[in-house]
Amino acid sequence: MPILITEGKFFPCSFTEGWEEGGWSEGLDVVSAGDFLEDIWHHPRTEAFRSKLVNNTDDLGCRNCPAYAVCGRDYRLNKELVVKEIDYVEQN
Repeated sequence: MPILITEGKFFPCSFTEGWEEGGWSEGLDVVSAGDFLEDIWHHPRTEAFRSKLVNNTDDLGCRNCPAYAVCGRDYRLNKELVVKEIDYVEQN
């Protein structure tokens, strides 16, 4: 479900606010958008997230969250970036 935070920024899901590895470190500015459908809903980042969500399936064909490990199952996309970042922090 898309969300709009108090600063007038759009994120495609509550789990994606600040999701850097997925390209959502910053939300889309709804306040300055001229046309919500064109500037926000059909924005390349929003459409890319929807595509990732629809195509991120497990071996049973169930859709899984690309941003957050839900119910103990980790089907996040770009999670290797997170693991590398954690490893780097732990080593330094």
